Amino acid sequence: MRIQKPLVILLAVIMAMLAILGAFLIKVGMTTPQVFKKICFFVCAAMIAVLICLLGYLLWLSRDKEPNYFLFDRQLGKNILPEELRFRTVNEKMSVYISANFESSEKLWLGDAWNVGDRFGANGEYRGLVAYKMLYDLADHDKVDQWDYFAEASLETITHMCNALMNSGDRNLAQKLMYVRQNCGVEIAPLRSLLLGNKKYLAGKMIGIVRRNIEWFYYT
Repeated sequence: MRIQKPLVILLAVIMAMLAILGAFLIKVGMTTPQVFKKICFFVCAAMIAVLICLLGYLLWLSRDKEPNYFLFDRQLGKNILPEELRFRTVNEKMSVYISANFESSEKLWLGDAWNVGDRFGANGEYRGLVAYKMLYDLADHDKVDQWDYFAEASLETITHMCNALMNSGDRNLAQKLMYVRQNCGVEIAPLRSLLLGNKKYLAGKMIGIVRRNIEWFYYT
């Protein structure tokens, strides 16, 4: 949903005030002459109608009608609920994202793609996801030539990746990767052990970023 919180709060306050006022008028109407009872009940009926309209408007606003990169289901033609999102979908969408913006993971490891900021979203919202995706793919594919990407990548590329991880709140993993890069040379065993042992962790971090920050990924 893309409802602005101030609007939700305002509508909730108005609805609460109308409900309280309506209850007060009903109470007053029960102890007043017949003519005033009719007026009170008429006003209450009007306020109930307003409350129903406001509730309907709030429900209309809550429709998730703008496509979200991770939530939009092409077969259904609409967004699924965030809680229905699974890692498989996030992983597949990130594969598509990397292919569309960087051609391949190899270009991310061995090129200068990290210096082209707008490829990571208007506000860099995909930087952390791309970093986790690169590491997850190394563990998932578990191929010697791909493990070599890490050793062959420039220190600048590894630094960009580690910064993206730290900005995602993962200083521990970033420090471990930098240690491996600076101390293990072309030896892939330490990196392989680190990532294969944390494959589920990497997957969890990816889907966690998406779910916590789902508002980042709407097309408009």
